[in-house]
Amino acid sequence: MKIEIATVDDLDKLEALFNAAYLKFVSRIGREPAPMTIDYRPKIKQGLVYVIHKDAAIIGAIVLENRENYLYLGNLAVSPVHQGKGIGRRLLKFAEKEALQRGYFEIRLYTNEKMWENIAIYLKYGYKETGRKEENGFKRVYFTKQLVQPRIIYQ
Repeated sequence: MKIEIATVDDLDKLEALFNAAYLKFVSRIGREPAPMTIDYRPKIKQGLVYVIHKDAAIIGAIVLENRENYLYLGNLAVSPVHQGKGIGRRLLKFAEKEALQRGYFEIRLYTNEKMWENIAIYLKYGYKETGRKEENGFKRVYFTKQLVQPRIIYQ
């Protein structure tokens, strides 16, 4: 199972993944989380969405966007039946590798404050909370991770 750039043919499966992954949060938040309401077609066309396929399904996805001084992780989702199997960790490591390849040494993201599981995962993998604020009716927790610049060894 490799990580690949999503295609427009993946759109329905991608939306199904996001709906399945975020469904459990609807009752906690009181409405659909933002990732369930986004039109991913333009992001796919721009090459911002990466997926992991298993058989005919998409079991993991990540959205990565270049910003001026950092890589923005816009969404990360894993199919509920595949959570806890290292898929999310693989996607986070992929984001770090992509950031460095693109010349960034920082990744930023946010999640909803009622998505406790996500907050714990980001803290576990070295992300630091940088603030909290309400936007568009969502209470968000902001994170950043500083990446180590690879050393160049001359011989």
